[in-house]
Order: sequence, then structure tokens, then C-alpha cells
Amino acid sequence: MNILRSSTFEEMKRIFICSHALELGGAERALIGLLDSIDYSCCSVDLFLMRHQGEMMPFIPEKVRLLPEMPQYASLAVPIADVVRRGQAGKPLHRLLGNDFMRRGK
Repeated sequence: MNILRSSTFEEMKRIFICSHALELGGAERALIGLLDSIDYSCCSVDLFLMRHQGEMMPFIPEKVRLLPEMPQYASLAVPIADVVRRGQAGKPLHRLLGNDFMRRGK
């Protein structure tokens, strides 16, 4: 039995994009340009931003599904000094130890 189906969400290509925030910068402008050029009739896009901040936030196309901000990840996208001021001192330590671990080549 041959049944013709219209394009559904399950048949669409799914794209996941992760970035830190959408402040003014070249990478952020390029991301907005990429999102504007996607054919949303055949692709669905999930955008995860570590922080929902920045001057480019209003330019996210309506068809993009902006995933909720997660506080655990938001601290990864800010300077370590700001994280310490907010009382999340354990997170910078983990970041520093992780960077040292990666530099030593595991």
C-alpha cells in the first residue's frame, strides 16, 4: 500500500545550535545570518544560548525554537570574577581545573 504523506516534523532535518549569548560581535551576526538563510519548510532549528542576553536577541527568526536558559550553563558564559561575585565560587574552580586538565593533554 503506497500512502503519500505530507512533510511532518519527524521527516524534517533537525538542527541544534549552541552559543554563549547574542551580544554584538561577528560570530553573533554570522549566526543571525545563518538562521535567516535556513529553509524552515524542511528544517527545524533548536537554539540553545547559555545566556538569553545581547543586542541581537530580537533578531532571532520566529521559526527558531529558543530553548530555555539553564542557570548551570549561564555561569559558563560570563567572566570568572562575575561568577565569584554572585557566590558561585565552585564553578570557576571547576573551569580552571578543566582548562588545566585539557592543557596537560589529559
